[in-house]
Amino acid sequence: MCLSLPHVTVGAHSYADDTQLYLHTTADNYEATFPRLVSCIDDIGHWMSSYRLKLNSNKTQFTCFGMQYQLAKIDSSHLLTNNSAVD
Repeated sequence: MCLSLPHVTVGAHSYADDTQLYLHTTADNYEATFPRLVSCIDDIGHWMSSYRLKLNSNKTQFTCFGMQYQLAKIDSSHLLTNNSAVD
């Protein structure tokens, strides 16, 4: 499952029908980390479809916290799920 990726710990928090995934990384390491996060989201989507559920890509969002100069280094276009960009 996606939560045990090597060198990356993806945390999860669920409430009712909403789930949040979160991880800590540096701005310099985001290019290596984001594909793992996308893989985790895809794993969840596959699991959901096996139970006849659907991951709502339109409601999938990405939030990044940090200092302004660090956030300027991040290109969020790397986050694609189901062939669509994540807001």
